[in-house]
Amino acid sequence: MSKKEKRKKANKTNMDLIEQKLAEVGSGTFFKAKEGKNKVRILPPWNDEGLFYHEQVYHYGLKHDGKNVTVAGPNPIVMKFIKKMEEQGSEDAKAAKKLQPKTKYYVNILERTSNKVMIWGFSRKVLGTILSAMADPDYGDITDLEEGYDVTIERAGTGLDTKYEVRVRPKQSEAEIDLDKLHMLDEIVEDFSDKEVKSMLKETFEEADDDDDDDEPKKKKKRKDDDDDDDDDDDGEEDDDDEEEEEDDDDEEDEKSKKKKKKKAKSSKKSSKKSKKDKKKKKKKGRK
Repeated sequence: MSKKEKRKKANKTNMDLIEQKLAEVGSGTFFKAKEGKNKVRILPPWNDEGLFYHEQVYHYGLKHDGKNVTVAGPNPIVMKFIKKMEEQGSEDAKAAKKLQPKTKYYVNILERTSNKVMIWGFSRKVLGTILSAMADPDYGDITDLEEGYDVTIERAGTGLDTKYEVRVRPKQSEAEIDLDKLHMLDEIVEDFSDKEVKSMLKETFEEADDDDDDDEPKKKKKRKDDDDDDDDDDDGEEDDDDEEEEEDDDDEEDEKSKKKKKKKAKSSKKSSKKSKKDKKKKKKKGRK
């Protein structure tokens, strides 16, 4: 029997399933603005409640099976853990602070370049811009598929220097979509059991707040916190700025001390040279 015949036959990849999964996640369900101008259309409500956006409170930064996950908030177990860490002055208190609940707003959009229905998440400030435009009688319901208005999202800069400007375009336009493709915005954050949340805390900080209220979190060696970027984590950005400022201050102090040492070394050399010259002059005078 040949080697080919002996070799076990490998399973074949289901390409139809791959295309299905690509449509679900690989194509990018969540919209992320590219640098420059991005044109989108905010779409009508996905349910019969009449609100086109969903307000989501969440905790970000917990790990689940090695991956960062978002947990719906405010979660009582996470909040209790943060409070105890702060009260005990743990070295992980700063990292735990980044778990404080944050609020983000989500809408369904039609991304005009790809013509795909996606989810756009943004801050309260951006929501205010959109709602103000809709309250203006010159615009009205900008989500109307036949008489609505597109939105321009302009992104400039990178990292902590990234800035966004959101403007409603002045001309009406139509938007053709399959309404069945609207995402259920109130289901985008997965619900986790109390047991799973405790497991995430243990995985993230190597310690968890157990059932006993009297249990105190143990102090652990500080670890580097994994961030986001995301884009709207203001608390995280402030912490990063503080750390960078502290590092800059340390660098400045190092430079100053180095300069002082150099000056001292130069002055000591000059004084030693001067003393040698004085001694030589005295010897010459003595000989005379």
